[in-house]
Amino acid sequence: MNSFTITKNLADKRLDKVLKSFFPEASLSFLYKSLRKGNIKVNKKKKKPDYKTQENDTIVCFFSDVPQAKKVTKIALHTKDSFFIKNFYPLFEDDDLLVLNKIAKIAVHPGSKHNAGKTMLDIARAHTAQYNIKDFDTTLVHRLDLETSGILIFAKNASILRKMNDLIQSRHVRKYYTALCYGVIEKDSGSITTSLERTESKERGTKIRVSEEKSAKKAVTHYHVLKRFRDASLIKLKIDTGRMHQIRVHMKSIEHPILGDNQYGDFAMNKQLQKAPLSLKRMFLHASEYQFTHPITNKLIKLKAPLPPGLTQVVDIYKKL
Repeated sequence: MNSFTITKNLADKRLDKVLKSFFPEASLSFLYKSLRKGNIKVNKKKKKPDYKTQENDTIVCFFSDVPQAKKVTKIALHTKDSFFIKNFYPLFEDDDLLVLNKIAKIAVHPGSKHNAGKTMLDIARAHTAQYNIKDFDTTLVHRLDLETSGILIFAKNASILRKMNDLIQSRHVRKYYTALCYGVIEKDSGSITTSLERTESKERGTKIRVSEEKSAKKAVTHYHVLKRFRDASLIKLKIDTGRMHQIRVHMKSIEHPILGDNQYGDFAMNKQLQKAPLSLKRMFLHASEYQFTHPITNKLIKLKAPLPPGLTQVVDIYKKL
């Protein structure tokens, strides 16, 4: 079961569009069927797809496994490119910020291994191009790793970019992640504080390691166990710092690497996880919740991105093992 509360930015929108943003991999036919059968209710009542949401509406979805969409649904974008249409899922937008629900295995920005035109930054800019913003290109406020899904924030002007950077550096953005880790974590909660150092090599590329060198930077990660399984733990994490690969390296340092993480985890084990019934073909790390005070409006912004269906399916299977 999943439960959501409609915030002001999602009010006065068609229910089916809101549901699509929460469950980007679900087909519209699946959502329509769920509404018709009462598997999705608003304020404990059945609603039609064209119902206009209201602030503080409570949406409850009585399902855990969502089939992937077989067809691409066209949405309002300043482009007809199917890549943009398929992967554009907004969680929040105002005059200053755009927040998208990032799909795993789509890079956040172009690089040596990721072509321009096929990244989350390109998707955001394709959308904001319709506003004809002069002298500023929509820009990333922060980054997520390639295989990490969830909340990704973009700035639409230079002023908000500076202010958001200040918020992050002063640790006034609360960032929460959901992960499935190898092994049973005995403590209900804990904190990991180490210094991290970046290393480069032709063979391994960029890698982060725990280090006591003066050049290493302090990193702090807090975790809380949500559910324990036979040989894995579902956890919620909060990071005070945003170092590269921080969560992944920290979980490895306590011998509970994230499942599906081939760089810091067990490659052979991850290979087995790709097979049925789990079929985990990505790293199980999801940016699930961000909270901060909007630098312009001074309103508390609470962003939430539910677990993608593929990860929810893995959790459901673990419950039965």
